[in-house]
Amino acid sequence: FYRDFLVFLEYIEKNTPGLTETKNLKLKHLVEINNLLIKKILMQEKIGDCIFKVRSEDEMCYIRIIHALTIAMEITKTEKRRLKIMKKSNFFLILYLQKFNLI
Repeated sequence: FYRDFLVFLEYIEKNTPGLTETKNLKLKHLVEINNLLIKKILMQEKIGDCIFKVRSEDEMCYIRIIHALTIAMEITKTEKRRLKIMKKSNFFLILYLQKFNLI
């Protein structure tokens, strides 16, 4: 979980993804984040002849938890329908990424 958390923050820092009206990450960014994570979530599920695709962040509980945690910890903030790293937490993010050789 910890490495996925750092990967999520690194993605937010580099890309500043757009948010929907309900303040969820857009589907394009969900796919990109999901591809970077260790614990990947299926983007579609086939049951019989029907295929059910993920349509929002609410259906991806793991990423939703990470997103909510970063907001609760005041690491990220929403600004003009974009998710951004807060300036005061940027320094600590760089230290952690260097510690785990992610940058």
